[in-house]
Amino acid sequence: MSDLVLSLLLALAGLFAGSFASMGVHRLADPNVKLYDPGPRCPQCLASLGIGEQIPLVSWLRQGRRCRHCDDSITWVYPAVEIVTAALWALAALRFGVSWELPAVLLLSWALVVASVTDLYVYLIPNRLTYRVLGISLIYMVAVELTTGADGPHLSAALLSMVVYFVLLFVPWLVYPQGMGFGDVRLALPMGLHIGFVADGRIHAVRAVFIALVIGCLLGVAGGLILRLLHRKGIEVLVDPLTMDDPEQANGNGMGPDAYVDEWGDPPEGEHSSAVADSVESVTVDTERRSADDTATTDDTEDTAEDTAAPAGFPFGPALAVGCLAVILYMDVLAPAI
Repeated sequence: MSDLVLSLLLALAGLFAGSFASMGVHRLADPNVKLYDPGPRCPQCLASLGIGEQIPLVSWLRQGRRCRHCDDSITWVYPAVEIVTAALWALAALRFGVSWELPAVLLLSWALVVASVTDLYVYLIPNRLTYRVLGISLIYMVAVELTTGADGPHLSAALLSMVVYFVLLFVPWLVYPQGMGFGDVRLALPMGLHIGFVADGRIHAVRAVFIALVIGCLLGVAGGLILRLLHRKGIEVLVDPLTMDDPEQANGNGMGPDAYVDEWGDPPEGEHSSAVADSVESVTVDTERRSADDTATTDDTEDTAEDTAAPAGFPFGPALAVGCLAVILYMDVLAPAI
């Protein structure tokens, strides 16, 4: 099978994987909710969705971007997640072809899409997503190592880069935990593991990790500065949902914290991924995730100050995910082996 044909097939499969990723965004953040049960349903009216309502892109367009049962609008994020996942899977096919590395990259791509969208909406990276992807990947890589031996990907390089990436994020978090959430540090484990798995040896894996981290940091800083400038102009592109009276209006419809509350009756729980305000008493978050501004309050007397203050937090996970996937998919260009 040619790489082009494989890419087209995986692009199609990626659309369905992206649809499943959207469901993961809704459910993985709440440890009390199973990913597979109940089946797909509208997060607003809880009506079960038929097969015809689950076709990626087609159902969204055919239904006029609205739920057929309650007529509630369906956010554009759903088809965006499907398209992004399909594009990543197609690029992975072109990059690796039929190889041992391909399944691992497909899994990581899917997981990073879920983690990134969740982080953007509710400022958390679900622990059970990170740990499950890490566990599945380790089992797969050990199996590949036992099957291929020295001829296949090197498990030692994967384990080394996993430890290096974790340490590179853990040390800054240890020094200044308010600057970055531990969910980002944990996410370094599967990211570093997969970078090393596709690298050409241990030294190359460590170099690739450093480059991925640099790219992620640059994107994170750039994104934070852009949001800060827009905030000063009164434009709220991405607002910390835990500081909003109406979180659903903060970052879109149907995929914010209220979607979890509407569907399950409790706010999402998980590993808060960014520096966010502790002042919102109505939302329970992991105690390991603390605010970058522990003294912030929601008193009306601070409304004036809030008009000029920077956003309470910025999700760092998506920037790290982009850096990781960029290095994995374009390693020959960004981190060529010496």
